[in-house]
Amino acid sequence: MLIDDIETAEPVIYGQLKNCGNHTFIVIDENKQTFKLNIDKKYRNDKLFWSSLYSIAKEKLWVPITKSTHKLINDDWLVSIIK
Repeated sequence: MLIDDIETAEPVIYGQLKNCGNHTFIVIDENKQTFKLNIDKKYRNDKLFWSSLYSIAKEKLWVPITKSTHKLINDDWLVSIIK
């Protein structure tokens, strides 16, 4: 199921990542507003995670981000159905 198909507990925005160096990314949302992407502590030393973020930024892909905390959503565009 796509993230847009259900009501989530936290509002979601969509943005593109811009690499600012030294593991810092700025997000540009649909309204051209910018903010810093917050990264969870458990990912700060994960080389594969950082490689993925650099690739996403390079390709200018849109990613879902939580509106209030400015963090990436773990499930990306897909969510599981809770029954």
